[in-house]
Amino acid sequence: MKTENDFLREVLEMPYYSPVPKIIMNALRLGIFDELKTPQESGRLAEKKGWNRENTEIFLQTLFSLEYLTKDGNRYRNFEYTDKYLVKESGDYAGAVLEYFGTDMGGSFPEDITPLLQKEPQAQDEAGVKDSGFDFAAMGNLMRAVQSGYSAKHIKAALGEIEGVRNAKKVLDLGCGAGLYMLNLAKEHPDMNLVLYDMPDMRPIIEKSIELTRMQKQTSIMCGDFTKEEIGAGYDVIFSSNSVYAAKGCIDEFMKKIYKALNPGGLFICISDGIEKDYSAPWTMVLSWMPQRMKGIDMEMIKDAVREAGIKAGFAAVCKKTLITSGGHLDLDMDVLRKEKG
Repeated sequence: MKTENDFLREVLEMPYYSPVPKIIMNALRLGIFDELKTPQESGRLAEKKGWNRENTEIFLQTLFSLEYLTKDGNRYRNFEYTDKYLVKESGDYAGAVLEYFGTDMGGSFPEDITPLLQKEPQAQDEAGVKDSGFDFAAMGNLMRAVQSGYSAKHIKAALGEIEGVRNAKKVLDLGCGAGLYMLNLAKEHPDMNLVLYDMPDMRPIIEKSIELTRMQKQTSIMCGDFTKEEIGAGYDVIFSSNSVYAAKGCIDEFMKKIYKALNPGGLFICISDGIEKDYSAPWTMVLSWMPQRMKGIDMEMIKDAVREAGIKAGFAAVCKKTLITSGGHLDLDMDVLRKEKG
C-alpha cells in the first residue's frame, strides 16, 4: 500500500510520466541503443548520425538521467540490461511493445474521456468487437516482433518446464496471431505437428511466419471462429495466448470443446489477463482495458475464470505461472490444465 509521501510524490511527478515512452520510442527508432553498445562521446555520435552536437548531448543526458545509459567521463554507454532488452539484434529484445502499442495504447486511449462518461456503454455484437480498433491483419510485422525476442524466449522457457509439452506429437495454437510462439517451440522438436488457428484475415500473416521459420512440413493452418466452428481433435497440447477472451461469453461450453479435442492426459495451456475480480489489480490491465470497457467492449479476462471453467469441464488444474511479457499486458496468468487419462 502507498504511503502518504508515495502518493504525493506520484501525483507531483505525474506530468513527467507521459514524455518518457516518447523519449524511449525515439531512442529506439533512431538506433541510439544499437549505437551505444560500445562507449561513445555525444559528439562522435552526432557526427556519425548527422545531428547537432549540443542537442545530441542533451538527449543522451536525458537518457542517462532515466538510467537507460551509463557514463564514464564524456562517453555514454548502455547498461547491461539496456543491451539485453533494447538492442534490436539481441535475442531478448523487448522494445517492440512500444512500437506495437505506441504512447497511447495503439490509439485506443483517448485524451479526453468526457464523451465516454456521458453515455452508457453500448453492447457490442461480434462485428462490433471486430471493429474495436484492433486491426490485427494490418499488423503482421509488428505482431511477429512482439512474438519474438524476450517474450518468445520467456514463454518458450515457461512451456519447457511443463511436463508433457516437449513430447507432444500434435499441438494446436488457438488464436495464434502471427504464430511464432509455437512455431519456434515446434522447430526444436521435429516430431511435433503444429496446427495454427486464427481468423481468416490472419492467414497471410500466418503463412508468412511459417515461411520465415521454414516450418512448412510440420505446420498446417485452420481458420474460423473457434468459439463456433470445429477446431479438430487428437491434440496432446492446446495453447492459447491472449485469445480466450473471444470465448468469454461462452466459457463453459468452450472449455468442454477444448476438453473433447484433447487426447487423454492432454494439456490446455492458456495465457490470459488475470484481472482481480474487484478490478483492484494489476493496474496496467485495468488501465489498458478501461476505454474498451467504457465503450461496451467486453474483452478482459477475470482471474481464475479459465481455471474454474476448466475444472467444471473435467480438467485437473496442474499449476499457474505468472509471465512478464512484452506483448502489451504485464503479469499475465498462464493456467495449465490436464485432461484425466481415464
